[in-house]
Amino acid sequence: MDDSKDDVDVAETSKAGLRRMRRLQSQPPTLTSCAQGIIHPTTSQLVYPAPPNARVEGYLSTSIFAPSHPSPLNTTHVFTPGKQISVSAGGDWVIIYHPHVSAEGGNLVVYPSTLLSPVATPTSVPITTLPLNTEPLALIHLYPPRTQLTHSRAPPFGPRPPANYDTSHGPSFVLLTNSNILLFHPQQVHIPARLDVQPPIGSSVSWTTNVLRCPLHTRWHALPGEVGPVEDVRTISKGWLGLVPGNEGVWVGWERDGEAGVIRAEIGEDRLGRCYLQTTPMPPLPLLRTPPFGGLEDDLKFHAELQSVVFVSLPSAQSQTELKPETMDLDEKDTSPSRTVERVGAVLIYHDLAIPSSVSVPVGSRTRLEVHSFERREVELAEGFNDIAAGSEGFDPSWDWSTVPHPLRVTTSPSDTSIVALHPTPAIPPHTLAMTLISQPSGYSLVHLNLAAETWTTVGSPIDLGELRGEVELGLLLSQGAMRGHLGLAAVVGKEIGAILVALPRLEDQRVSGQMEESTIPYEATAVDAVTSVILAERQGVDWSDVIRAACGTVGKGHLKTFLSFFLKRAHTLVAEEVEMDQFDLLLRLQVALFGATHDSRLDLAADILRLNEASLLVDECALFGENGKISFDLDSIWPLIGVMEWTMSVMAIAMRETVLLGAKMDWEGPEALEFTKSSPIILLAHPTLRALVLRLLSQLSQLTSFLQSLERPILQPESRFLPAPLRRDATATIVARDRVRDVGYSEGVDVFEWGKGLQGLTTTIDGEAIQSSLIDLDLAPLQNALPSLIEALPGVDSTLFLSSSTIQGGGDLEYDAVDFTPLPPISSPSSQARVKCGRCGWRTESLSSIMMQGHGQAGTQGGRESPWMRWKKGWEGRCMCGGTWVK
Repeated sequence: MDDSKDDVDVAETSKAGLRRMRRLQSQPPTLTSCAQGIIHPTTSQLVYPAPPNARVEGYLSTSIFAPSHPSPLNTTHVFTPGKQISVSAGGDWVIIYHPHVSAEGGNLVVYPSTLLSPVATPTSVPITTLPLNTEPLALIHLYPPRTQLTHSRAPPFGPRPPANYDTSHGPSFVLLTNSNILLFHPQQVHIPARLDVQPPIGSSVSWTTNVLRCPLHTRWHALPGEVGPVEDVRTISKGWLGLVPGNEGVWVGWERDGEAGVIRAEIGEDRLGRCYLQTTPMPPLPLLRTPPFGGLEDDLKFHAELQSVVFVSLPSAQSQTELKPETMDLDEKDTSPSRTVERVGAVLIYHDLAIPSSVSVPVGSRTRLEVHSFERREVELAEGFNDIAAGSEGFDPSWDWSTVPHPLRVTTSPSDTSIVALHPTPAIPPHTLAMTLISQPSGYSLVHLNLAAETWTTVGSPIDLGELRGEVELGLLLSQGAMRGHLGLAAVVGKEIGAILVALPRLEDQRVSGQMEESTIPYEATAVDAVTSVILAERQGVDWSDVIRAACGTVGKGHLKTFLSFFLKRAHTLVAEEVEMDQFDLLLRLQVALFGATHDSRLDLAADILRLNEASLLVDECALFGENGKISFDLDSIWPLIGVMEWTMSVMAIAMRETVLLGAKMDWEGPEALEFTKSSPIILLAHPTLRALVLRLLSQLSQLTSFLQSLERPILQPESRFLPAPLRRDATATIVARDRVRDVGYSEGVDVFEWGKGLQGLTTTIDGEAIQSSLIDLDLAPLQNALPSLIEALPGVDSTLFLSSSTIQGGGDLEYDAVDFTPLPPISSPSSQARVKCGRCGWRTESLSSIMMQGHGQAGTQGGRESPWMRWKKGWEGRCMCGGTWVK
């Protein structure tokens, strides 16, 4: 990407390359399962370790949507800076390991995702602390959702989630230490009723984190409440965890004093609904002879160091039941039924050094891949047990895993080629690929590697990174698009370089959505790939900021405008075929993202249209539809709705004024003199789709006004950002709200009924392609022939439209809150210190702090019931309604 590598493209000198290769030979990196950073799945925030020259310790957070200044992660000050970090598959929980300063071990702290909020403080985020005696070797989160591919879904990974599993109850993950395997999972706790206090407290249910522990080298079955195993003295030095597509186990790889082994862990629920953890050490792996280095003399010593163990899915094999030799008839054909044998592969990644016997300096290095397999087969019973089993009709066969006594294959890399960082991509068929950071004499490069291929096989074209300041201990993170083999980002993380983002193209084997016509224009192919990656992310329910950053960083600045139009048009066409997606809503969010990433002047108009649509959806959410067709509204959401309507009316009034002025200009200069060089709010009334949105908002305002005029019940008092105390319903609030909602239209000089009547009666004949082009580009030019009909349909306009209080006082320059639509105070006010902005649309808000406080209190609730407004408002705590990330 053009903006992601500042000084990385400087050519590496021969001396620098020689120093790097010598350091690699002397200190081959361990490819650990514990990530050095994370990319949050729903906000696309990149979290990585702070470099030594930074003024803060711990982790830094930044948005991957656009270049921005990183901010420190406000973890608790009670512990030391974090050393390892991970995020749950749904993004609800962030887990950080804080080591002790002088003693061994540390604390594993579970943070909610609000830790990533720019208004979070070390004391505002609740935490769960789990003490550990030793540093974790690996951590893996359970129950990830199935990855969406173009025409299918990837197989499920790992154990099945329990019944009624909810990620909000707490994270579920497996932790590997040097002597144990630990399962952390949420457990329900029933709190009995308290009738001896006033007021009485009824029974309730809460959730707590439970831990199950199994030893490494002993077969064990752990249940809640049972006595744990005796501490195993045979500790390991390295460890890795993995989930395999289509397999329900958690696989563990370990290394101790040059010996490697594998353990299979099973997680599930027994008949009583209790969660269990069962571990089974696999039989020893077969010992292999190290293959010789090609082109080097035979008088060499070899030093091999295990860098990683990656578990992959292997194709199922067909086996047949073997007959006993003494009972087999030589003339009888074998008609025993064949059955599928489930297989899992363990890829052991070694770093080999060739050292002459006369000197201690290595003369060659390489990466070696050993692929071992494990099979799940039916256990054959001995003769006596077969007789017993024959008398039981309900006898169930027993199955167990075994190690295949010979490796599948051994492959070696070219000479002086080493894997510096690795990130498996198991969702991509054939489920044996991994994105690797390769070090060669020419420098670093990113490339997909097939770990289970017959020979050293890379997939796709490598991406040259040059020299990364001589670093060896590097980490590799992949965004959601790259994890499924489509357009996305990779983040190379290091202690000295911080984080470097690299755009990853789509793998050729991954198909795109829709029909792809042959094109020689490069940016069209990029747009096709980007649209496919966005649609898959929408199906998955994750953020696609990585796709926008990668696409805009790939396309040259001279082609951006044409690229945006082609991108939006293809997205608008393909999303129409997606049953579960809102075509109009996704188009608006894509417009804001693309215009924001490219600093397009249409951003402000696109953001206003998106918020008008969200406002209309909010009114529908707060409306109550009676059996007799009568429409009412939630009494605890009235005051916020009035504020929303005031903002929507201010935006629509601007479009109405601009349309009236346009009509006067057409009468004076003629239609031929019109020029449409920039976006105009007139499109809100001229375009059929946007005009329907304006009509819906006018109708909703009319319904809200009619409801309040006849309402004789108290409504909830208006909320305050600075007073989180519980509110109550008040009859005075109803009286004041009745007068305020009546003035929504009058304050802008708009007769709601007359404008609604005029716009509803407007009929225009516009070509379908022109309608689509105008909506996609927010351009009035394709609708030019329909403007005279719009002008004629306008109601009679008096001076109040141009003499409203907002027009006289400069209301067009008034800034509104991005969440609750209330006017923001001046920037000089004390409350502006809590103000944050969206990194995508640029809107600001001061509501995040109050949302965080209200989340722990009862504001916005009546009788324990949360109002639709409060639910809607809390939905934007993690990100803006346009999909952007909140930043300082």
